Amino acid sequence: MKFIHQLPNWPFTLFCVFIIWVLLRFQVFTPTHTSCAIKAYTGLDCLGCGTSSSIHHILNGNFVLALEENPLGYLAILLGVTFGILLLIKNINHGKFRKANP
Repeated sequence: MKFIHQLPNWPFTLFCVFIIWVLLRFQVFTPTHTSCAIKAYTGLDCLGCGTSSSIHHILNGNFVLALEENPLGYLAILLGVTFGILLLIKNINHGKFRKANP
């Protein structure tokens, strides 16, 4: 029974997946809809506007287009890779990837 407490909250996870599926299936997110509060109220782009598009362009190899979209995409990727490497190093140092001795 000890392993039951280690399982994720499956009903909540399935509910979240279902909600995301419904939103994508029925196209709740339209191109005219903005999730940026600053842009919605003022009509002006904030510093973060276009960052996800910039990251998308970087991952697809369109580096110039990514720079035109938002230069912060490069910083976001750099921070993400750095955080991932540091997390990997931390887990290796704490023995999470070592084999257990029988």
